[in-house]
Amino acid sequence: MLENHVSVSRDITGFLDWVPVIPTAHQYLSGTTAIPLPMIPNIELPAPIYWPPGILMGQSKLTDTVFHKSWAIALDGHNIGSMLAHIPSAMDDVLTPGHIVLSARKSSFSAGEVKANGKPIAACTIIDIGVMPTPMKQCDLLPTPTTGTGISTVMNDLIVGMHWVDYVAGVLSMLADHVLATLTQEVGGTGPLQMPNALQVVPFLVRLAGQEYFGYAGDAKLELGLGIDPAAKGKVSISRSGEDGRLTAEGRGRLGPEHVGPRATGGGQASWGGTGDRPTTYEAGAGGGVGGLSGEGRYSNQRPGTSAGDEDAAGFYGHGEAPWAGQGDVPAEDVWEAMPGL
Repeated sequence: MLENHVSVSRDITGFLDWVPVIPTAHQYLSGTTAIPLPMIPNIELPAPIYWPPGILMGQSKLTDTVFHKSWAIALDGHNIGSMLAHIPSAMDDVLTPGHIVLSARKSSFSAGEVKANGKPIAACTIIDIGVMPTPMKQCDLLPTPTTGTGISTVMNDLIVGMHWVDYVAGVLSMLADHVLATLTQEVGGTGPLQMPNALQVVPFLVRLAGQEYFGYAGDAKLELGLGIDPAAKGKVSISRSGEDGRLTAEGRGRLGPEHVGPRATGGGQASWGGTGDRPTTYEAGAGGGVGGLSGEGRYSNQRPGTSAGDEDAAGFYGHGEAPWAGQGDVPAEDVWEAMPGL
């Protein structure tokens, strides 16, 4: 069992945890001679786990109700996001603005058996209590993940345990993302332009094997995304619960920015199997929103918040979110009854 400190929103990412510049390599195209090179050295500047551009573009994954010392905690798949400062070794590199827009620093490792807000907690440090490093992926043509949040080990007291299955899956996931990013010139799943990465099936299978044979109690999930943030994004996923073996398949799509502008959304989900006498459940819906205000109508064979699956629970339901009123699920008939009083 490995142990790592959590990383929170105020923690700073750096080279080998502490050095305040991060060496990377990117493609180069001279603005004076038009001569391209496969790669040249770059320096990237440090950034905190909470990075406003990444927040605005919906790339970050942080807790919203679970905190450590009043700071949000980084979750599995957390991406600091775009607009990270790059300084190329040749200042006439016309590709640098694109590298900045497509930049990313993403967690590769997580403690699948320890969750906050329903998602595994990320591990983002290089030198920590655990013997093995758990670095973040950075936007880099070389397979040299050297970015971490060393400040976490000094400022944070919360420590989580990581099963060795999570560590192996994290290494394989990092390699899979690097292969796709290299083949697609740094755009595969690392920046605003996302492409499906079938190689992620390997860490998915590792976690499935861990559940079956090695007592691993975390979830096994394969997720494939496609889209261009913030304009559009879609994903499909299949997962198996580490608690009861229940399978869930899901597909979601969004047209428009996730947080700051008008958007349309749609998707569906089905769950089946697992231990116990639980019924198959399914739902499908569509909706939209502007900024923090959103609404969705969906059909489900179970009432939200219950485990029923019979015909009496089937129906149309509404879901709404507003920054001043929180969020909630209500049956559609209750929504219509309430409308005259608005």
